Amino acid sequence: MGLRRFDERLSRRYWYSTMQSGPLVIACGSDDNYARPLAVTLYSALRNLKASGRPVDLYVFDGGISTESKNRLHRVVEGASDGSVHLEWVDPDTSALGNLPTREGVSTGAYLRLLIPEHVPADTDRVIYLDSDLLVKADLTRLWDKSMDGRMLMAVQAYNIPYVSSERGIRKYEELGLAPDTPYFNSGVLMLDVDRWQQENVSERVCRYMRTYREHVNMCDQEGLNAVLAGNWKPLDPRWNVMALPKYFENLTSSAHKESVCSTHDNGLIKPFIWHFAGPHSKPWMVECRHPAQFEWMRCLRESGWYRPVEGAQRLGHWYVRYAWRRIAGAVESRMIGTNKT
Repeated sequence: MGLRRFDERLSRRYWYSTMQSGPLVIACGSDDNYARPLAVTLYSALRNLKASGRPVDLYVFDGGISTESKNRLHRVVEGASDGSVHLEWVDPDTSALGNLPTREGVSTGAYLRLLIPEHVPADTDRVIYLDSDLLVKADLTRLWDKSMDGRMLMAVQAYNIPYVSSERGIRKYEELGLAPDTPYFNSGVLMLDVDRWQQENVSERVCRYMRTYREHVNMCDQEGLNAVLAGNWKPLDPRWNVMALPKYFENLTSSAHKESVCSTHDNGLIKPFIWHFAGPHSKPWMVECRHPAQFEWMRCLRESGWYRPVEGAQRLGHWYVRYAWRRIAGAVESRMIGTNKT
């Protein structure tokens, strides 16, 4: 760390110490393919934090973001905040992440979250991690102020993989000594205890697990985190990571978790704290997406400042035209199929 950077941090910490509350620390990461969705994640999160006036330390892990996209993200952050956000780009040494298993649509960049505790200031107690495909609708201060009750991490139990024994869970859970009903969390929204994470070498243990069981891994680092932190995480209100379409709940595998989720999901879908567009078919920037928050996401992208006004009118206008044609073609196809059946 250079002397200038050290002085800047000391100055910032002194400013925070004069306030009633310290900074809220947020970390996220992306490659260039997900820089635009990341803009919506950041804009929606910071916009909802404005009212609280809470200072924010924002760490963006660079997994290959272009200079142009960085400039756009700078513009988004500045437009969404009132000057209380300190943005720091992190260019991590990813050598420790070499030779880790990946799958279609998931690159080594997905493992960047494992490096977070090494790149935040030493006096940071906790960090909120956000995936890049989110739409934040609540003040993250409400999440930040929650007690972790001595746990290493807080997260939302996954809807589609509620237990380690679920399909796409942990295939070798018995070999790891885990009970089949051990809860399994989604890693898209996390609260990390930085000190304990480092003390217990969580990142190193996750990487070791991934390399040992690479032929059996289903969900990359999410599985590694669940294998290493089983029983050492606290479940959050499901509204902090609403990751399923409304119709999807009916198709969940029968379980105690399904009953719990289905009894509360209506409230979550009416007013989620965070929408998580998880899965390849739920990305709102794709015209074929049928997510109920798709237009809300597009509106947030327009408001974020990612596009300049003229560019935005052109790009978004083209998207809406493609969307309309897609819907018209789908309606015609459905009608023709219905006619043929009769």
